[in-house]
Amino acid sequence: MIIFTFIKILQPVWSSTFHSDASKKGVDFEAETLLTWKFSLDNKTQYFLRSWGVETNPCHWVGIHCDTDGRVAYLNLSHIGIRGTLEDVNFSLFPNLRSLDLFSNSIYVAIPSTIGNLSKLTYLDLSANSLSGTIPPELVLLTNVKTFYLDHNNISGSIPHEICFLKYVIDFSLSTNILTGTISTCIGNMSYLANLHLYMNQLHGPILQEIGMLSSLQIFHLYTNKLSGIIPSTIKNCTKLTSLHLGDNQLSGRIPSGLGSLKFLTNLFLFMSNLSGIVPKQFDNLTHLTNLSLSVNHLTGHMPQNVCLERMIMFFSLHTNNFIGNAPKSLKNCTSLFTLLLYGNQITGNVSEEFGIYPNLYYIDVSNNNLYGEVSSYWGISSILVGLLMSHNNLSGIIPHQLGDAPQLKVLDLSLNQLIGSFPNSLGNLKLLKLYLNNNRLSGNIPLQIGNFSEIEDLRLGANNFSGSIPKQVGECTKLIHLNLSKNVLSGSIPAEIGKLQSLEYLDLSQNSLSSRIPQELKEFQSIQMMNLSHNEYPVEF
Repeated sequence: MIIFTFIKILQPVWSSTFHSDASKKGVDFEAETLLTWKFSLDNKTQYFLRSWGVETNPCHWVGIHCDTDGRVAYLNLSHIGIRGTLEDVNFSLFPNLRSLDLFSNSIYVAIPSTIGNLSKLTYLDLSANSLSGTIPPELVLLTNVKTFYLDHNNISGSIPHEICFLKYVIDFSLSTNILTGTISTCIGNMSYLANLHLYMNQLHGPILQEIGMLSSLQIFHLYTNKLSGIIPSTIKNCTKLTSLHLGDNQLSGRIPSGLGSLKFLTNLFLFMSNLSGIVPKQFDNLTHLTNLSLSVNHLTGHMPQNVCLERMIMFFSLHTNNFIGNAPKSLKNCTSLFTLLLYGNQITGNVSEEFGIYPNLYYIDVSNNNLYGEVSSYWGISSILVGLLMSHNNLSGIIPHQLGDAPQLKVLDLSLNQLIGSFPNSLGNLKLLKLYLNNNRLSGNIPLQIGNFSEIEDLRLGANNFSGSIPKQVGECTKLIHLNLSKNVLSGSIPAEIGKLQSLEYLDLSQNSLSSRIPQELKEFQSIQMMNLSHNEYPVEF
């Protein structure tokens, strides 16, 4: 009886000792495997991991955190410049690993199948590396994983059908790879999915109706693939969606009206998707949008009117469609607006009345429409405006001198309109890269201030009524690549200073009244590809 009691007392001690020995052996195996991996990497990487091996306990090494048993639980080596492969890592020896984060390194070759043995793993990030090969089917054994990132690699093949076994995954990204095949119908079983990124691959087939089963989905990005078919109407069931990006695919059909019921939607991108029909009236309910792009489709009818009712829209792009009518009324007071792209439609209206004052506007392009009226002087008070493009409309009146007060303006395109008056001297205050005033009815002299355009690369003043001589100051525009002053009534000689423009590739001074000999300096162009000096009054000798 005494002996039995004694044995019972010692049993926990034996058990503890056995567990301790097993744990120590496990730690030793982990340390040995990590050191083997370290020495397989390039010399620079080994320097980054110089703390590995200084102490025998890996819990004290950089990027490693252990659990209470002293086993490696977290391996975080993101963005430290690792270069090499994972071939020498036997992940089967890390049974307690919960997080594997190797984001943004230079790890190449294939993903080891032994990662599938990490049964406790909840976080996997191998994104932004140079991994290749296919997705190992063993990864579907990571049934506890919640974050699964393999994006921005060179992974090929199809997405394993069994990937749907990762039923607890919340964040899932395979974007920016070279994956092919279709999206499996079982994706509807991944009911915890909140963020799904499959963009920039070569996936084909339809966007599945089963997407509507993902009631927790908040971000859904499939852009730049080869997906076809219609946008499924079931997407309206994803009521938590905040960002939907299906652009640059081979879709067809209409925009489903159910999208208008997604009241939390802030980002909607359906550009370059071969969509047709009208924008559903229900879009007027999407008052919390900050980014909307429906550009490069075959959409007709009127633009959605309430896009900026709450003054939240920042990026609004509906260019290259067949919209008619006026621009959305809510744009008039849309002070949040940052980028506006409506070019290539058939919208009409007075440009001064359709658009307002936008203190945060960075870029606007409403070219190739049927807009009329005068260019507003208010554009000059836009402190961060970089691009103002209104070409190919029916604008009239003068170019307001206040445009010269827009300190950041780099691109100004008012070409192909009915503008009159002179070239404002104040434009010389700008650091323009591109200036297009061609095909208007502008007159007067080309101002000497044109020499202030020290950064300009493209200057087009052709097809106007400019008179007088070409100012020699144009030779100070040393970065010019394209210069077109054709189809005016310019007279006098061609300034020899134009010969200084050694970056010039295109020069057109044709159809003027230029006289005198053509300067010898024009023979010294280094980069010229096209030069047209015809239909003037100078001697033919060069």
